[in-house]
Amino acid sequence: RDVMALGVTSRAMWGMCSDPELWAPKLAQDFGIRVAQGPQVSAKALYERVWGAAAQRARTVRFVGFYTDGGCDRHDTKRYWVDHMFNAHSYDYYCSLARTNIHCFGLLGEAEALRDSQRLQRRAFLTKRCTLAASILFQEGLAEIEAWSTEDLERFVRELLAHCSQDNSAQYPIGMLLVADAPSRQRQQEIERIRAVLDAPVPDATPLQSARHGGALCSEVCLPAAAGPRLSLGVISKVNISRQGSFTCPVSCGVVFMATCWRTGEQEATREELMEELQRVCSREDLRRFDDLHSREQVADLGGHTAGGLHWSETESGVTAEFAPRDIQGPAAPGAGASRGNGREDSWLHMGELQPVLWFHFGRKAGRRGGLEHGQAQDVLEVPLRWRRSGNLTCVKLISCEDLMDQMNDPSDIPNIDINFVQFMGSTVDLPSSVFV
Repeated sequence: RDVMALGVTSRAMWGMCSDPELWAPKLAQDFGIRVAQGPQVSAKALYERVWGAAAQRARTVRFVGFYTDGGCDRHDTKRYWVDHMFNAHSYDYYCSLARTNIHCFGLLGEAEALRDSQRLQRRAFLTKRCTLAASILFQEGLAEIEAWSTEDLERFVRELLAHCSQDNSAQYPIGMLLVADAPSRQRQQEIERIRAVLDAPVPDATPLQSARHGGALCSEVCLPAAAGPRLSLGVISKVNISRQGSFTCPVSCGVVFMATCWRTGEQEATREELMEELQRVCSREDLRRFDDLHSREQVADLGGHTAGGLHWSETESGVTAEFAPRDIQGPAAPGAGASRGNGREDSWLHMGELQPVLWFHFGRKAGRRGGLEHGQAQDVLEVPLRWRRSGNLTCVKLISCEDLMDQMNDPSDIPNIDINFVQFMGSTVDLPSSVFV
């Protein structure tokens, strides 16, 4: 804003303040956007567009989880699928099968927010129908089932529906508690309505598991094509990370990355091809050098080799370190670079460097005053970003968990990683796709 104001003071200053040599680095510094420079690209116009979007009131920017190399606990992809961790309004969560250094990818998908709303409305209807039953059957009443996963709530409703028969007139069927508040003549109709809601298809991605890729999981996803006129990016100003819940292996620490990706042609890749490419990306040095990054000292040492420094923040929930964006003129991280397909002549994927946004580390639950279930507010890290970041792809690297299996009597032999959600706050902006090519 100050630069723009300075530009209107004189013709000479206007010329200086319109220089692309000024605005291209500012795009990288202020928003993490790197564009191809040339006469057809006005970095100043791009900056004004992005700055205008960033000035809007922050809202949830939805990324759709589509790939993880950490598998799903008990191979239950419906209950523990990776997209749950990118939906802050869900009652479900991601639980891995692997125990350390797991990579979870999400692609910008604003349309998914509508489906999230539909799923929430469906859950709200089922929860309301269970109000009376919960108050009778559970000590904590409605609060008990409000903490359940959606799958557990559906199972409870189905069990109640199985006991709606009024054949035994001497005893009130417990299932009728679902519709006890409805007029007697409408109760059967309401029961049928509940059944219809349960049986209606719910929009969920179907993951594909491939043994060739070590149990990695990938769902159907349509990568944005550079051939289109515009590319949508999320402009992120805040990240919230939650591990609220009764987890035996809640996430302890991890790293959030962002990048911009697109297809380089019209050809759509198969899920197998996408899995192969992402498996290669996960093995790149710019991700692997963050393996086992457990301590502040390790992060501080790594920070000296990444970008322009670190911004530390500490709350009762834990510690975060935000990585300054790498200057557009600066050196790339070791092993970093754009991904361009699998060696095929018709390279189909361009993925820019995965830029580290922040490292996070939660405080320990064990030893917390009041027990493991006390202080749930401490299980959410809210991180306003000092440097905004932009992209249409995110990778959340889950480094390790806090092992509470003994304290919570978990019979499993090997710990995994459990996480509630990672929420991105900000806005979105459409930019000409040609500027990224």
